[in-house]
Amino acid sequence: MATHKSEGRVHFSDLAQMRSSSAHYKYSVSTKKEVTRAMTVGALTDAMVLGGRKWIEYEGKVRNGKEWQAFASENSAAIIGIRSEVIEALDAANAVNSDPTAQSILRTPGMSFQTCHQWSAFGLDCECGVVGERGGIDAFSAESKVLVDLKVTATAEPWALSRHAYDRMWHAQLAWYLEAVGGDDTWQCFLICVETAQPHCVTCLCVPSPILTDGRKSITLWAEKLRACHESGRWPGYTDSPVEMVRPAWIQELEEGELS
Repeated sequence: MATHKSEGRVHFSDLAQMRSSSAHYKYSVSTKKEVTRAMTVGALTDAMVLGGRKWIEYEGKVRNGKEWQAFASENSAAIIGIRSEVIEALDAANAVNSDPTAQSILRTPGMSFQTCHQWSAFGLDCECGVVGERGGIDAFSAESKVLVDLKVTATAEPWALSRHAYDRMWHAQLAWYLEAVGGDDTWQCFLICVETAQPHCVTCLCVPSPILTDGRKSITLWAEKLRACHESGRWPGYTDSPVEMVRPAWIQELEEGELS
């Protein structure tokens, strides 16, 4: 089966590509992912708030050249950020660390942070996190039945955040993590979200069971598609048959406006 090249297991970030197409999934698992600024700031913030991986600042201005290559090689196990990324992450981390609601959740009894897991579910061998390379589950407590994922995001305004979280399939990611820790519908699942820009507002989004069920259904569908692709050896894009062109809705709206 096409899986993450280093472990031979399925990761959520790859599986979620099935939402677009199986071709997107295969490309994701076979191609080295570009580390974006947002990903680096998010990883730095996670490390600053939750611990786990070491982080370090690179004093150079750009990530290229012999100096950068030597620095990256010497600190391969650490999350490396340039000055502007470290400042942004520190500000976001300080906001989370000083937010009473976020801290109340993160101080839940029995909490473990930045843990990697391997398990089998949905007919797949699954994994979250890679030891020494990237974090897994941000925080969970089997004792208190609480699961948490920390997100650095453009907006933490509750209504917009809910729509963004659903669109980004963060509820499915939480459902994936629940499977990893043997959780069920009695668990409380939270997204602790902090804005990238000042004043770095923090919103703690409680994800209810029906929305987690939506996420689990999506995972089940993606897993079925993945198994079918593996069995057939075919990895189609959006469609493998002709589709009928759809008339844009704005044309009809325009015509109706002209007739009225």
